[in-house]
Amino acid sequence: MNNPKVWFITGASRGFGFEITKAALASGDKVVATVRNNTKKLAEKLNNSNLLVTTMNVTDDNQVKASVQKAIDKFGRIDVLENNAGVGILSAVEEALDREVRENYEVNVFGLLRVSREVLPLMRKQRSGHVINIS
Repeated sequence: MNNPKVWFITGASRGFGFEITKAALASGDKVVATVRNNTKKLAEKLNNSNLLVTTMNVTDDNQVKASVQKAIDKFGRIDVLENNAGVGILSAVEEALDREVRENYEVNVFGLLRVSREVLPLMRKQRSGHVINIS
């Protein structure tokens, strides 16, 4: 591939995030895959020199900043931001605890905003990039 893209994928340890990570790597692209814990497990499972796995919880400003900086340090840019990290609540509305709803919003809304706010200035500077939000 002449012009591989650099992906930044949140929630890459399983589900859509994992499958998108595999597909991007298979196409010759580079991937920064973020996981909440156990980076070694994902790195060993995919075993690809175009993969950087970082520990990042989308609710933690410092981890978001550090992961984006690691992406820039390793690959020099971010071409595709894949906001995939998320949590769900499986209950009736009247049964959901306020704590559960707040956690849901912290991850699914504010986490997405936190990561986007960190990556978008880089994309503007590059004058290119794509943002994909999965909900």
